[in-house]
Amino acid sequence: TATDTLSGVDHIEYAIDAGPWQKGQQAVIDRDGKHILFYRAVDKAGNVEMANRVTVRLDTTPPILRHAVVSPQGWTTKNVYTVTWQAPLDDSGIAGIWYKVGSAPLSATDGTFFAGDSPTHFSVPREGRFDLYLWLEDNAGNADYRHALRLAQAIWYDGTPPHIAVQLDGERGSNGWFTGPISVSLQARDTVSGLNQ
Repeated sequence: TATDTLSGVDHIEYAIDAGPWQKGQQAVIDRDGKHILFYRAVDKAGNVEMANRVTVRLDTTPPILRHAVVSPQGWTTKNVYTVTWQAPLDDSGIAGIWYKVGSAPLSATDGTFFAGDSPTHFSVPREGRFDLYLWLEDNAGNADYRHALRLAQAIWYDGTPPHIAVQLDGERGSNGWFTGPISVSLQARDTVSGLNQ
């Protein structure tokens, strides 16, 4: 809105970036990137206000993560994982990465967020083998969980040692003693990763 107390405002003009001056009170900026909006008023006497400017930043495109590497790979007894990834080019820059273990995200915030750059360190809520879903958020707040990068069976965590059951067979005497040869059977079990034969 412009004001002029003498002859009155004739019109308002604006220019976007290096574009031409246009008459109008509304401008539309629909191209992603950093833009400069110049604006000025012209009164009925022909006086032209000195041009003003405002910087406008527009980023409508969510960043897409194309590649990431999880370590360690294979079975591990430590619940500490590292994801290494490379940030794609993005107009507003990458704010951080979201991750979800086990199932696909149902919304842009259906996971755990880590601000900053690669690498990212995390742990999982329980033992087992899991898919890992990763998606980025930019500094404008764009995040596209529908195109999350799925790393199939990327997490293999088993923090519980195996259990061995012992069975003793033979001729039993008194007070826990055997009176003849003893046959010892050892049976190992591991319900998560299985036994390393």
